[in-house]
This record gives sequence, structure tokens and C-alpha cells, in this order.
Amino acid sequence: MPNWPTDPNLGDCADKFDIFIRRVKRVVLPSKKLSGLFKCLLLITACFWALVNHAQCPQNIGFENGSFDAWKCFSGKIDSRGTITMDPVEPIPELHALLQQSSPQEKDYYGGFPVNCPNGSGFSVRLGDNGAGAKAVGLTYELTVPADQPDFSIVYYYAVVFQDPKHQPFEQPRFVTRVFNVTDNKYIDCSSFQFIADASQPGFAESSIEKQVYYKDWSPVTVRLAGLAGKTIRLEFTVNDCTQGIHFGYAYLDIDETCGAAVTGNNFCSDATEVKLSSPFGFRQYKWYTDDFAQLLGSNRELILTPPPQTNTRYALVITPFANQGCQDTIFTTVKAASAPIVLQTAPVLSGCSSPGVDITSTAVTAGSSGGLSFSYFTDAAATKPFTTPKSVTQTGRYYIKATNSAGCFTIGSVDVTTIPSPDLKVNQPPPACNPSKVDLTLSSVTAGSEPGLSLSYWTDARATRPLSVPNDVSVRGTYYIKAAGTNGCATIAPVQVSFGNPPNAVFRNLEACGAVSLGANNPTIGSDPSIQFSYWTDAAGTQSIPFNHVFTSTTDYYIKAMSPSGCQVLHKANVTVFPMPQFTVTPVAAVTIPSVVNLTQLVTQSNQWQYSYWKDSNTTVILNNPQSVTATGTYYIKAVTDKSCTVVKSISVTVNDPVIVPPNAFTPNGDGIHDTWQIPFVQYYPEASVEVFNRDGSSVFRSTGYSIPWDGSKNGKPLLLGTYYYVIRLSSKHQPMTGSVTLLK
Repeated sequence: MPNWPTDPNLGDCADKFDIFIRRVKRVVLPSKKLSGLFKCLLLITACFWALVNHAQCPQNIGFENGSFDAWKCFSGKIDSRGTITMDPVEPIPELHALLQQSSPQEKDYYGGFPVNCPNGSGFSVRLGDNGAGAKAVGLTYELTVPADQPDFSIVYYYAVVFQDPKHQPFEQPRFVTRVFNVTDNKYIDCSSFQFIADASQPGFAESSIEKQVYYKDWSPVTVRLAGLAGKTIRLEFTVNDCTQGIHFGYAYLDIDETCGAAVTGNNFCSDATEVKLSSPFGFRQYKWYTDDFAQLLGSNRELILTPPPQTNTRYALVITPFANQGCQDTIFTTVKAASAPIVLQTAPVLSGCSSPGVDITSTAVTAGSSGGLSFSYFTDAAATKPFTTPKSVTQTGRYYIKATNSAGCFTIGSVDVTTIPSPDLKVNQPPPACNPSKVDLTLSSVTAGSEPGLSLSYWTDARATRPLSVPNDVSVRGTYYIKAAGTNGCATIAPVQVSFGNPPNAVFRNLEACGAVSLGANNPTIGSDPSIQFSYWTDAAGTQSIPFNHVFTSTTDYYIKAMSPSGCQVLHKANVTVFPMPQFTVTPVAAVTIPSVVNLTQLVTQSNQWQYSYWKDSNTTVILNNPQSVTATGTYYIKAVTDKSCTVVKSISVTVNDPVIVPPNAFTPNGDGIHDTWQIPFVQYYPEASVEVFNRDGSSVFRSTGYSIPWDGSKNGKPLLLGTYYYVIRLSSKHQPMTGSVTLLK
């Protein structure tokens, strides 16, 4: 006998073959021994029919090879009219990102949900990224529907993250899935869906990280390919940014590795107490009926029949899709009872490194079990709590394996796992680099906080099989991987994102002012692109931030970090210069009486560092012309100005009392040059004073407003008689009139 491949389906063949041989011996050749050649031919025939009747998905449809084998990748643009143009490309790491299941699970930045599908698969894919640019990214897969599967279905899972800019629907970011009938050259409308950025769509939530970013966690969708047996179809998945190139959209995708009939659970074991029929995912309404539609049996996605019905009982299911996401359809399914014993053997103990973890899905774990079994994994003995990462068990413990055969019969076994601690590797994502700069992944800051003494290496794939040639000079954006090896022989592999962007179009200017400088009031980045985000720091490492309302009181350097929408950052060293204010004092002055005056220039601190000026108002708009001789009561202002135009204004109150006026009571207008006129001391300080002299009859003999020309004892140029005359002097409107007499003598 030749060595047969260790394919689980062929194992099923061998089981069926043994039964078949026993029957042949008993019925056809009861007394003869089968020849080796005849036995081989019979085995080939049995295996052929076993494979034909075994519904399985095409190769790598769920990315479980850890690659894009059998898939085609596309990349292109969406124009302003919403038209997408893409070309075939090799996988672009940042746009066709293959994500390996990890523990702990990596989370989406905006939505916080796992980036790997919760269906337990080892790999998922992210289409697109969070960098806008009117990008369009696609994946396609062609398969032929098995000829014996008239009701064939494929289940895929998706999660989406969109910015919602409130554009027109055709301009919005979106995720589109379509199914193309290659054989008949047409799209299958009922299997095509689209998910547009719209906060009002069911299942969408706004990100707590950034406003106007909405996400939808992983959801399953069933693609029904009924009536397409033997035909070739193509799955198409496309995600695009908004048409204006400003807002992003990306999607996560995974395909279930189990393909087959739309309704499952219709085969049950003869000793079962109930039958659970499961319908396709992703529809709005489910209605189960009897075969003749006479009775509605249920309206949930699953229908539980207790006790089990008679074998060959047929049921009808009417499925109604969500709006614009398929067509209403009716599916018929027939339940059948079967008896199929199960043998489940599990390895007693497994051990391995906690990273990448122990794979309990390996065929070696269940070697010796019955063929044709499907396995699912749980954390409890009753198999009610699914274990989502069976390919990567990272914690020591007991885990449970549920083995189910094609008839739906199952048994549960356990396996004990012992994990060896893997190195504690912490990866700090480097900020996006600005073109044409490079990224150095070997910097200590990238792995700061990791376990000391690790041996680090750098790779381009999640399995660390393709080394990164220049990890200290990375010039291509994408996801790279750091492998940290410890002394115990275990290693940890963690992803690190490298991205690039154009430098921010920023304007920087130094600030200077007198006394203090307000950062916010003077805005050192005015004139920059409004899309740039700025932050302010005291140090080049960016550890001590400065609030935008900060006030500098001394000359210093500080740092401005400018970040473009792409995340590219530039750190600019800036300077603020604070010029000193003039520091001087004004000495208060005591009240004086005219003819005494006040000299303001003697009341201030003498300095050659600034200049003084003197003013009548606080706004320093009315100059005081003679500050050395102030003769009027009031508040005056002294301004000091430095060579940098820094100014301080201080006030001084001055009190100047009016002079006492005592007119002489006699004078001698005889022309001898002595006392020829009536001189009134200090009257000149009252420029508006009026002086009037009367004779004994009360007639006015002299009148003057302002006493600039003293009275010479005459009237109209003619000397008056000697004798006594009377005067009235009005110094101002606020003074009482002064009266008295003056005598003209020889």
C-alpha cells in the first residue's frame, strides 16, 4: 500500500473504505482475499466519493495560510464623481494588512474592538488605513461552487471604521462587497452589499478617541450562492476614502473556513433530545414555517425543535434582508437522523512559549480521533464559553475540545497546556515621519519599558521569516515586526507601524515684548495651515507642556510641535524675548504757594537707561511744556521709555496755592521814576484779573482786564488830582472781589 496524505478528509475516506471493504468481502467476495491493486482502486473510488460529498471552502479563502495566496489585490483612486479606478498590485502592507491573531488581542485605535475576527481564525485582513487621500483598495477571490451543492453559502465577517464628513452619499467613505457570476458574466444583486459612512446606520457608534469617526464592530454576513452549483463566481471587496481626499475609511475582513448549506444543524444524532437549525447571518428578519407554510414555528435566527422531528421532515425559512442589502429568499431544509460513533483522542499535556502561544488546533493534538470531525474550542467543560484564540494559547490551564461529526453528534475532551513565559516586549509606535526623513526602529525609545537584556531583531512579516534589512533606516510605510528573544529560548513578536507624511506647512516666529509675553495673545504660528495642530513644550523631548494661555516673564527658549493631519510632526525651537520695564520712583512733593513752583524733573530717579517725558493726561497725548516750573495745581504724568520702547507711566499730584494779593495804598505819579505807577504784587499770576478804580463820585477813572500795564494815576492820558481813589479787583470767577483805596501823592 502507498503512503496516503495525512489529510483529514482522506482519513474520513479510510474509515468509509474499511466499512466498504467489509461489505464487499461479505457480499461480493466472501471467500477470496482482495488483491492489493484492487484494494487501492476501491480506496481511490471511496475517497473520491467522500471528497465529493464533503463540503469544504476553497484554499486560503480565510487567509489561514498567513498570506494572500489565491487572492488578488488592487489599489487605486476614487474621483470627485464617485468613480473608482483600481489596478492589480502586489499586496501593499499598509493597505492590504494581514493581521495575525495575537494574545492579548490587538485593538483598533478608534473603535477599541479586536482587529482579528472573533470567529477563532488565525488571520484577518485590514483593507485601507486611516490616512486620507481619495484612495480605493480592493481584494477579489474566484472559486467554483461544488457541483453537488445546489444551496452553497459562504460566511464573511467585517468591521468598518469611517470618518463621517456629511458629504453626499456618493462622496462618502464606504465598504462594498459584491459577487460576480464569472460563468454568466453578471453580478448577483442579492449577494451584494455596501456600508456607507453614516452615523445613523444601525450598529454604528462614535469613537471616543476622535469626533466624527464612526465604527461598527465585527458582524457576520452570509452570501447565498443557491442555484450556482458548478459555476465560477468572484468575491469582490472594496473600501474607499471620501471623494474629496480629506476623510478616511477602512475595513476589516475575514472569511469563514466552513462553507456549505445555508441552513445548518439539519443532521442530528439519533440520541439527540433536540434539533437546533441555524440560518444565515446578516438578515433583518427570519421566519420558520412548516413545509406547507401552514404554521409559523419561529422568528429567530435559530429554530430549536424539541423533541426532534421525524427524519426527512422538511421546513421552510423565509429570510428578509436589511434595506438595500440583498433580496428576500425562501430556503428549504430537511432534517435527518443519523447514528455515527465518535472517537476523540487528545494529547494529555502540551507545553510551549506563551508567545506566540501553544496551538491546540494542531492535528497532532487530536491524532487518533475519528476522521471527518470538526473541532471547536472552549474554556469550560460544558463547552458554553468559546475560546477565541485556540491557535495561540498564552496561559497555562485546561482547555476543552468539542468534536462534531457530519451528523451533528459531538463529544468533548480536554487538553492541559503549560506555557513558558515569553519576554515582555513593549513596542511604542514611533510618530509618523516627515518626508524625506527615515524611521529608526532600533532606537531605544521604540522598545522602552521592555524587559531588559532582550535580543532584538526586525522583520517584515508576522512570523519573523523575512528579515528587515535596514531597521535603522526605514523609508517605506507599513507594518513591521520586532522579535525579542529571551534567555529561556522563548521569543515575543510584536508589530510596529511606520508611516510618513508631508511636513506641515507651518509658520513660526519668535516673540518679544516688554515686561511679559502672552503666548496665546501673540500666537507665534499665525499664518500657518489651519489643519495643523500645535502644542508647546519647555524641552526638546516634549515631556513638559506649556498651556496656550501661558505668560512668559523672562527671556527663554521653548519648543513648538506642529503635526499635520497625516500625523507628521515637526519640532521647532522658538525664542521669546522679554525686555525689562523701566523701574523708577516718583517722590511726592509738598504743597507750594506762588511765586514758588514745582520742578517735576527733580522728583524722579535719575537714569541714563531711559528717557523721561511729562504730560497733562494719563494717555500721554497732551505735553507739559515746562515741567521744571509747574504753577498750577493738578495731576501730572511722567513717562519713562527704554531704548526698546518699553514704557511705564506714573502720576504725581501737585498742589500750588494762590499768591496773596495786597495792593499798595499809595503811589507818587510825579515822573521821578520812583513809584510812578500802582504796582500790585503777584497780580500777574491771574491773567484774567480785572482792576477798576473810581473817584469819590463813583466814576470810573481806570479799567483793565489783565494787569499788564499798571495804572499811572491818569484818566485818558490826563493826570488826575491828588487824593484818595477806590478800587475793585476781581482776580477770577472763583475769588471774592477785593476792594480798598489808594492815594495819589506828590
